[in-house]
Amino acid sequence: MAQAQSSQPSVPADSSGNADIFEDYVRSRGYAASIMFDPSSIRAFWDDRSVLVQDKTVSVFLENKTKNGFEGVPLKIRLVNVNEAQDCKIDVITESQNVDFVVMDSKSKVISKSSAEQAFSQYHVASSSFHFENIPDNSFSLKFSSKTKEEIFIKRIILSFSNNPNSSFLSPPGRLELNRDNVGVISAVLGEGSALEFRGKQAGIISKNYILVSNRPVETSVRVKNVGDKPTHVYVGFAAYTKNKDLLKGPNYPYKNLNKVLKVVSSEAGSKSIIVDAYSDWARNCYLALDAEEDLFDVPNTTLAEGRIVEVKKLADGKAEITMEKPFKTALETGKKVRIHGMYGAYIYTNNKILQPGAEEVFTSSIKKDNSFLQYSSKAFSRGVYSVRPLILSHSVDANEENTVAVSDYTVSY
Repeated sequence: MAQAQSSQPSVPADSSGNADIFEDYVRSRGYAASIMFDPSSIRAFWDDRSVLVQDKTVSVFLENKTKNGFEGVPLKIRLVNVNEAQDCKIDVITESQNVDFVVMDSKSKVISKSSAEQAFSQYHVASSSFHFENIPDNSFSLKFSSKTKEEIFIKRIILSFSNNPNSSFLSPPGRLELNRDNVGVISAVLGEGSALEFRGKQAGIISKNYILVSNRPVETSVRVKNVGDKPTHVYVGFAAYTKNKDLLKGPNYPYKNLNKVLKVVSSEAGSKSIIVDAYSDWARNCYLALDAEEDLFDVPNTTLAEGRIVEVKKLADGKAEITMEKPFKTALETGKKVRIHGMYGAYIYTNNKILQPGAEEVFTSSIKKDNSFLQYSSKAFSRGVYSVRPLILSHSVDANEENTVAVSDYTVSY
């Protein structure tokens, strides 16, 4: 069940003496999972001076006068143990009439607005629902308003959770059957008809759905046939993403799995080169990771210097000069820790094989999350991988020729 960052709120007795009245409300709505904020627990989140707790009631001052009445400041709540495959409904139970609120994401964008529901006992209820898919950092704010009152009185705030059947995120356990209706193309053209067939030179298909990675293995089985007249190299695998939907690539991981942290000795704005305190193994087109840490806690590192490494020259005093293809816009601080990271690689491949014209192959694989694994490899989804999208690429052996492949029986269990 979803929980707030503090412990789940208790439900003190109502001022009327009925300790169960708000629990009765939750039961009457049939909520399978919910969090109830009472006046004491909401104080752990809302320490704004406009919020007061008195007589087992939350008093919120709407300090801003508007043409439509009064409006408060955004009041933030951050949740844990929720994910993008869920929906959230917020019920605000008040003593005050004509209370409205909007739900805002961390960038102050309004993602839903409240509407009045049937009164409960002697109280008024305003409710609003939103998709967690629209707030990937799991934090949101409530901003209250009233047409007539400068101060409103809240008895309870109830958050209830349900699955979003239309979410592009899939929560385990489950099974995904991929077809032409739920995939996107990568430099490819889908064939006509109902079959999943695509063509191109460096072509591919990718699931429109994100699978949330857990400790369960992600198992794939797919049949691929080369229905063209040219040999093609088929790759089956995944695109891997962080919580913020950043695509993880080879440059986010140490080169050759080497944890060699380098310290900046000198750097100048506008220069393509920096001096570091030691030499490290490298190859042309490697990347330079910034904010490196000795314990690899930064990996996968998404803070990279702009451009790729052109040269690493060992100096006579044991130091090294790293030259980039693009200049540093600002100088790096002396002592800043950096690390040489891998070359480009956008996807994790669990299977790959060259198929001759007419050849057919069934590819199977199993891969799971390992938080101790810090490599860009098909051995496991590394720490930092939050979700994945299944994909198939078909690259013509002759880069000037198009290939055509047919895909069938494409299933992913997770």
